[in-house]
Amino acid sequence: MAPLSSCHISGVFSLSDGSRDTDPAYYAQYLSALEFHDSDKFINVSIRKFTPSVEALHADGSLVFLVAKAAFPPGDDGMLDSIYCAPFRPIAEDLDQALPFEPTHIAFVTGVVSDVSDVGSSGISTGVTKSFTLTASEYVRDVRRAFEIRYVSLLTLG
Repeated sequence: MAPLSSCHISGVFSLSDGSRDTDPAYYAQYLSALEFHDSDKFINVSIRKFTPSVEALHADGSLVFLVAKAAFPPGDDGMLDSIYCAPFRPIAEDLDQALPFEPTHIAFVTGVVSDVSDVGSSGISTGVTKSFTLTASEYVRDVRRAFEIRYVSLLTLG
């Protein structure tokens, strides 16, 4: 477990398949995904949100701005525990969509760098690929969960 580590995600999420936990009954769970810029890749996530029992669940396709604690267990979907959740008003059918087309998720992660790689020339516009693995942990779903995040970047030279 990485000492002094945390992982928070913020951004706009589309919620689906809302259900209320039965134990404890004051949480709702939704499905969503983290999308990656310039890619068809995504990570499925389940979102847990404090929801009083008198509050209705969000409808499928509801858009929210979310700040959440995050964990990404190996071989499983990501888990997000909501810290702040603000729903958007539904967009009228005759109006243009008011949200950007690009994914809007931002991760704030602290942890321990466990591996640094300089892959060398990628052959793309004299670029160099650099990467590192960050070991982190976060208290999500009532358990501190350890996980690794691999960051890869193509640096163009010249």
